[in-house]
Amino acid sequence: RDQAHADRAGDFREDKVNVRTSILAAVVVMTAAPFAVAAEPMDPGPGDAPALRECVAGKRTPKAQQDGCFMLIVKRCFAAVGNDYDSTVRDCHRREEAAWDVILNAEYNALREKLADPQKIRLRDQQRAWISKKDRTCNAIYEEFQGTMAYPLMAQCFNKETSQRAIYLINYPH
Repeated sequence: RDQAHADRAGDFREDKVNVRTSILAAVVVMTAAPFAVAAEPMDPGPGDAPALRECVAGKRTPKAQQDGCFMLIVKRCFAAVGNDYDSTVRDCHRREEAAWDVILNAEYNALREKLADPQKIRLRDQQRAWISKKDRTCNAIYEEFQGTMAYPLMAQCFNKETSQRAIYLINYPH
């Protein structure tokens, strides 16, 4: 703005319009912000991994942990979404898999801190073999089913494999 003409009436009016526009824009942003950042029910949530950990802690055996806790987040996700379309099944399983993966990585890293070097190497090799097996097993589903039906089945497979591995690491014999 040209300082020499700052006292013109039009400049004052322009400032009022700019202030009103700025206030209106701020109100729109503040009221729309909760909706813009609200997560979809199928998006991983910060409470997912703790909910699974709590579930696992309440069970005595790995089998009970798997039977009782696998699909916990998936069921909550289905209820929140309100349908079980292929895309919902896929995305809800991916959400739970992400939570199990958080647990798996935390357990893996905690174990590495406790183990001696030879055991660390063995754990690393086991982990790499498990990743390879999981990928082969779950990706093979596409070869069998192909098309849209394969994706929810693959997501369920990845979720189940990841949950089983996380529970194994939680109960790792050392």
